[in-house]
Amino acid sequence: MRKYFVFILFLFCALPSCQTLQMMKNFAKCEFRLAQLSNITALGIDMTGKRGFADFSLLDAGKVVQALAGNQFLLNFVSNIEVRNPNAEPAGLTRMDWILVVDNKEILNGSLNQAISVPANNGTALMPLNLSIDLKKIFANQSRDETLSLAFDLAQQGNNTNRLMLRVRPYMNIGGAEIPYPGYLNIKKDF
Repeated sequence: MRKYFVFILFLFCALPSCQTLQMMKNFAKCEFRLAQLSNITALGIDMTGKRGFADFSLLDAGKVVQALAGNQFLLNFVSNIEVRNPNAEPAGLTRMDWILVVDNKEILNGSLNQAISVPANNGTALMPLNLSIDLKKIFANQSRDETLSLAFDLAQQGNNTNRLMLRVRPYMNIGGAEIPYPGYLNIKKDF
């Protein structure tokens, strides 16, 4: 009787692990894209549609000039990653490490500690990442226009910018242990 119990216990432990590994394997076959950039702000100013200083109010232009003269100029935005699953079975992850690349330079990294499940048969899911980058650090020793160029590019072109790329590494939790995908997946604006 004890042999049967051990065998049944093994099956209960092994089957979920196999399903979890399959979900991770399916996730690696998914297609990714930067679907949408939203909530683009700097200094509490909505940057949507801004192309230059002429698009700021006098008060907002003063805030920008003061920030450019200071030590920090934070640009905040949400990068929504769309995942499309071409597999016949669901795909998923328990968490994800990410690296933001701007103009081919690694700028920022972090983790998304949220489980994501993507339905099968071309199902999609969105993974929102709240990002905050310091333009003064990225464009140190460059002109005001070059420093603001990324903010204006994102605000004006939004989803069409080629200046951003995300690199992601998904993780799955198997039996209490986090198992990383072997390497990073590069995510650009198109599938």
